Amino acid sequence: MCVGAFVDGAQVGFARIISDYAVFAYLADVFVLPGHEGQGVAKAMMMQTLARPELADLNVFWLATKGTHSLYEQLGFQRLTDPGKFMAILGPEPAPFPKEAASSSDSQT
Repeated sequence: MCVGAFVDGAQVGFARIISDYAVFAYLADVFVLPGHEGQGVAKAMMMQTLARPELADLNVFWLATKGTHSLYEQLGFQRLTDPGKFMAILGPEPAPFPKEAASSSDSQT
């Protein structure tokens, strides 16, 4: 499921949720453009997402965050009490998106 946030017709935020719509969901991405951060865009996207009926009866909704724990705690997410039972296969960090590519793609749309 993809969720977008728009201001005056321009997209300023994006969230991506991966789910089987029966048992679990994983919040894979939340992105807000610079200049729109700190204005409640991410919180509004998440509130809209969590209100979706197809996500209402899931047993678990996962996410991983580097520093926005307080935002997600406001929405009902809790820190794991036993994170030691979780495992992952971790690949290399993704390459940063080149600014030149962003500028050239903006001019084409």
